[in-house]
Amino acid sequence: MTKEEYYYGKLVFGGFDLKYAASGLTSDDIFWADMHSNHNYWVANMGSISFKEKQKEDDEKERAPVQLKMESTLVALDSGMSLAQIPVRDFQEITTYLNVHHGLDFVFRVEKGLYYTDCDGDTYEKLPDL
Repeated sequence: MTKEEYYYGKLVFGGFDLKYAASGLTSDDIFWADMHSNHNYWVANMGSISFKEKQKEDDEKERAPVQLKMESTLVALDSGMSLAQIPVRDFQEITTYLNVHHGLDFVFRVEKGLYYTDCDGDTYEKLPDL
């Protein structure tokens, strides 16, 4: 969401509109997260992260999801999902997994005590589904 006149956004509470989703997605592709009762931020409950994995790059057949256990039980989100905050150890666990198993080399930066990494369009396309 932005205050700029030339950017349009929409935030829906209690529902969704598939016309804003990627082509071909259905209501079965929607993931609902249990929210935590934090009054300052959007905070979702979290305990682990699972990645859907394929047998090989060319193979469309999926194998059992790989599950990473996180130290944190919560994740803070912004309404546009351009930012999700988790503890540094969890961040490092995820990026190390993506580097070792998917060859994605993330460069870490620290700003105002927060670790972050850039993710361009090419890298984004290589990320496994959650």
